[in-house]
Amino acid sequence: MLANAVHAVEHIAEDAAAANAAAQTNAPDINVKQNTTFPVHVIQKTGSDADKQVLVFTADGFTASERNKMITEVKKRVDYMMSFEPFKSYANEFNIYLVETASEESGVGVHPNFPKKTVFQVVWSGQRYADMTPDGKQRLKNLKRDIENNFLDAGGKVTT
Repeated sequence: MLANAVHAVEHIAEDAAAANAAAQTNAPDINVKQNTTFPVHVIQKTGSDADKQVLVFTADGFTASERNKMITEVKKRVDYMMSFEPFKSYANEFNIYLVETASEESGVGVHPNFPKKTVFQVVWSGQRYADMTPDGKQRLKNLKRDIENNFLDAGGKVTT
């Protein structure tokens, strides 16, 4: 089962890389670094990742053609979050990144048994929160490790 999950992530990464290359035109002005499975956008970097709280956004459910919308939506959410305490007073203590993933389908699933074809398989629980399938959770854990090992400054860890 783990081999299937790894193969699925590799296949998704190949598709995402091709889609992301095609979607690079007309992109918002933002720093992008490609040392990981997926491109990582620098939303805010105020110092070494080892000395800051590292927030990483994954915007599941956006297709390659929705790349600009994904970046815009995440930046709006970050700006909104940083307008409230305690984030407002400690804004310079955060390094914030966005992992660009391209899903096959737009949106999120409406039930855990019927996830959409997205990278992390986010599903709406029917309550007031979203969840992920077990495969999606494993992909997210693998991505966290990938970012910490291949992207962040030495000693940097993703805040969980």
